[in-house]
Amino acid sequence: MRKQTALFRRARCLSVYWRDGRLCFHNFATRLTTSGKPITCEVLSFFDNWRTLQQAVTRFREYSKKSVRSTISELVNRELLLQKDSPEAQHDHRIARAWSDWLPQGSFHFSTKDTPYVDRSNWSLQRVKPFLPKAPQPNVVKTVKGAKVVLPRRTFRNSEFIRVLQERKTHRRFSNDKLPLELVSQLLSLVWGVTSYRNCPRFGKSVLKTSPSGGARHQAKCI
Repeated sequence: MRKQTALFRRARCLSVYWRDGRLCFHNFATRLTTSGKPITCEVLSFFDNWRTLQQAVTRFREYSKKSVRSTISELVNRELLLQKDSPEAQHDHRIARAWSDWLPQGSFHFSTKDTPYVDRSNWSLQRVKPFLPKAPQPNVVKTVKGAKVVLPRRTFRNSEFIRVLQERKTHRRFSNDKLPLELVSQLLSLVWGVTSYRNCPRFGKSVLKTSPSGGARHQAKCI
């Protein structure tokens, strides 16, 4: 076991929930999930700030020293408790700081990224058909009578923010202030603009945009 003076703190990238009668603890930074007893919540709450093993032994003196040390060791192995200055603690701190405005909801991003997909490249059309939507793909361009406005030519400065938007930005911020038409043109292009087209023998022509859409179908329309 680590030295008595080592400091530990609970992971900030942590969510707790019940599933099938089990209390689950999920570290969405590491994508590791483990189950435990309700007392685990009390232990993690105690380690809301940096504390030592000896402080934990004193706090939970109704339990044997051996069981407290064993529990702390197990929580560290499961990365629910992190040792100060460790790479795991530094990584946890960076996420908690950078995503502070979006947590805990932002945990969905970490829990679902890099999801493995089934390789369907060798599937026949007959095998793929049951998974295809029954409705046809919407038209690439929708014409609305009486709503035609010629927008100024797009001009973007070379900046990291613009590059992030063009590589599929998913966070948006709106204001009630009136916007110049030039800015409206840029916003519409960055949020809804077509970046490229992809031809698929099975599904036809698909439109790729800065706004993600399942199957590149883009059911929402910018009017």
